[in-house]
Amino acid sequence: MMEGPGNPENYRYVGAALGAASGLMFIRPKSIMDAVIRLVFSFVAGSILYLVLHEYMGWPRDPDHIVAAAWIVGFASWPLAGAALSAVKSRMGKGDA
Repeated sequence: MMEGPGNPENYRYVGAALGAASGLMFIRPKSIMDAVIRLVFSFVAGSILYLVLHEYMGWPRDPDHIVAAAWIVGFASWPLAGAALSAVKSRMGKGDA
């Protein structure tokens, strides 16, 4: 695999960051800690799981489609991060999940 700025795979981080930040437009977090946890969860999910959507859609391996796949996965995982955070809080008996 080619490394460096010319490698299209490196653009997945841009898409994951955009997808994670896009969640802030639609779901307001309850606290700063909630926002940070959701951002990290969504960024990691977008940068790792983008390949599932990319392969499913059959897109070519160019920077535009890699950014799009990572953005969609990062954005879609924002509510999942909230649900996971809520479940963890309720199990630990902390907060009003």
